[in-house]
Amino acid sequence: MEILNIGDYMKKKIIVYLVLLATLVISLTGCTNQSENEIMQEKIKSELEYLDVNLMDMLNRLNGITIENYIVKAEEVKEESGGSGKNSESSEKSDSSSSSESSSGSGDTDTQGSEGSNQSEENKIQYKMEENGVLIQDRTPDWKSLKTDIEKIYSDWSTVELDLYKVSVNNQDILSFGTDLDVATQAIKSEDKQKALTSLAKLYAYIPKYASGLQGNNKMANIYQTKSNIINAYSLIEQDNFSQIEQEIKNAEQAFLPIINDMNENSNNQANINKTYVIIKDLQNFTINKDKDVFYIKYKNVMEELNNIS
Repeated sequence: MEILNIGDYMKKKIIVYLVLLATLVISLTGCTNQSENEIMQEKIKSELEYLDVNLMDMLNRLNGITIENYIVKAEEVKEESGGSGKNSESSEKSDSSSSSESSSGSGDTDTQGSEGSNQSEENKIQYKMEENGVLIQDRTPDWKSLKTDIEKIYSDWSTVELDLYKVSVNNQDILSFGTDLDVATQAIKSEDKQKALTSLAKLYAYIPKYASGLQGNNKMANIYQTKSNIINAYSLIEQDNFSQIEQEIKNAEQAFLPIINDMNENSNNQANINKTYVIIKDLQNFTINKDKDVFYIKYKNVMEELNNIS
């Protein structure tokens, strides 16, 4: 059964890819009045959004979490045609019986062959939408898709790396990403869930550092830093490191305060910002009740709100 995730988060992934492609085309054709530096700044912003979306998606899937509230399941259904009216299970039994009788040398092979020629199977795809709650999800990581995705990060990182050297980003932070990407890849290759969580969270922590090196990007840098602190807390849940989890959530609150105090935000966005701040504060209750499922529910909600702001 194939599961297709549909929602705002998936739409954002598609938009990021399109914006990244459009920015690349503009930079190659020169069809803009922007300076070369401004074009590079916009390109890097798109590249950071790409890293944000894909690293967070991988982190979530390690615990079977998706930001979307609904999923569409695609299931292949086999139906018989030819008037027999039998379902696929009955057809399989009939085929098995025919093979058995044929191998035993019975004299009915011609008859059975004639019957079989009047029957054929048609494969149809049925789609159904299901709610995608944290409490009903399978927490088993899909290691095959995770291994594929970490390889994609490798292939795309070389381009991002070269672009980052052209702006005001600490060179050591650029080099260290590659080293930590090796560690994350090894963890996913060996299917070490905790090490994968920790190493991917460390990779994500570079995004706010890179964003801080871009001009006029303070708000986005603060959002990335807020996400990074919450992801750090998320990566520690299975270790029961409650003191560090509490500290990371407090750090997330501090990183988000400049956005709360930004008077330039319009009233509609301010409502989302206030809601996000309330959820961040509420996350701190985890150290009291220590219910991991409740934390994952609140984590999913706060990440969804942060994506809406950004």
